[in-house]
Amino acid sequence: MSSNDLEKEVGIPAAAEAAVDDFEPDPTTIPIWSKNLVLAILCSMCIGLAGQMLNPTLPLYTVEIGFPEQMAGIMLTAFSIGSLLFRPIAGQLVDYIGRRKMVLCGSLLVAFSFLLYLMSTNFYMILCVRVMQGIGFCLTNTGIGTVASDIIPKARITEGIGYYALAGAISMTVGPAVGLELKNMFSMRGDFIGGLLLASICIVASRFISYEEKLKTRKPGEKIKISLFEKTSLLPASMIFTATVAQTSLTAYLALYGRSIGLEGVSSFFLFTSVGTICARAFAGKVTYRLGEKKVLWAAVLVTTCCFFAVSFAKTMPVLIAIAIVYGFGYGVLYPVTNAMSIRNAIPENRGAANATYSASFDLGTIVGGSVWGIVVANLNYPWMYRLAAVLTLFIIPLTLIYQRKFVEWR
Repeated sequence: MSSNDLEKEVGIPAAAEAAVDDFEPDPTTIPIWSKNLVLAILCSMCIGLAGQMLNPTLPLYTVEIGFPEQMAGIMLTAFSIGSLLFRPIAGQLVDYIGRRKMVLCGSLLVAFSFLLYLMSTNFYMILCVRVMQGIGFCLTNTGIGTVASDIIPKARITEGIGYYALAGAISMTVGPAVGLELKNMFSMRGDFIGGLLLASICIVASRFISYEEKLKTRKPGEKIKISLFEKTSLLPASMIFTATVAQTSLTAYLALYGRSIGLEGVSSFFLFTSVGTICARAFAGKVTYRLGEKKVLWAAVLVTTCCFFAVSFAKTMPVLIAIAIVYGFGYGVLYPVTNAMSIRNAIPENRGAANATYSASFDLGTIVGGSVWGIVVANLNYPWMYRLAAVLTLFIIPLTLIYQRKFVEWR
């Protein structure tokens, strides 16, 4: 039937018929919340809290049992190295064997590591347990992150990742304080038992996640092929790597910078950063849908760049706190947008590798940043370190242009 015949017979203009055919539903009407997403967020928060509790307390414990302060910092590095080296393997295991199985295996490994801490008194034994714990966290985070990317509707992936990432932001805010409080009340046994309980909650919660996983298939006897990275995720991973290297100038050196200019209470900077991050991630997805990822990402990059410059001139705590909140907003938007970009173009069977590639950029950025900024401070000073961090952050913008040329539909 022609368009004119259709118009005569039923009274619908041809233009209106075409408009109906081309109609696309509003993505914001697609349901995003489900039992599986809530359980994934719960698992991420529990395992994140278990890890963050040890960051301020384990170095103290190392010194308390008789080892020099120089060895205390190795505990944090050992965790990152264990996690980074296992990322490529974790991504393939998640894609071939299953997301939920790897979450369970990783959570069991983390729980077992807390049991070993309770029996460890030798530095090298604690160090080995720390590396093992890094592997356990790597498996759990890669698995649960892939679960989240599987169950969030693709049309609302940025918003969904923003909600999922709230678990990480909350654990980063609450975890260190909880860890220190437990240590003060019950000694390190309180931290180890608390971490064991949190890992156990993750184990139980992961058993109630249920959906059909799309996994890679292999022929009988065929070995799992280990790929170091997922190609479609390299550019977004490079963006967050750049942001993480810059951010390390704050996490590793801001306290020393504050001491050098006579500021006390600089640690509150990170509390207010987390407040800004939590607020930003609560609405980042909806703003991104309205304005487009490129505009929102560029705005976040420019905001964080200005914050690094501002830190280099800050001399009072009120100024630093104001910078912290604004920086939290910028970084809180940057993470879910780049994370969504890293997942979107990977086929479902490769989402584990995509998540592993993206997560590895954090580990690598932390290791590289800690070393590079130490050299910068030794040869220049703290203000110049933050100015260079600002310049480095701007390099994310050309990376977005390369990404847009590769994926022309991105806006």
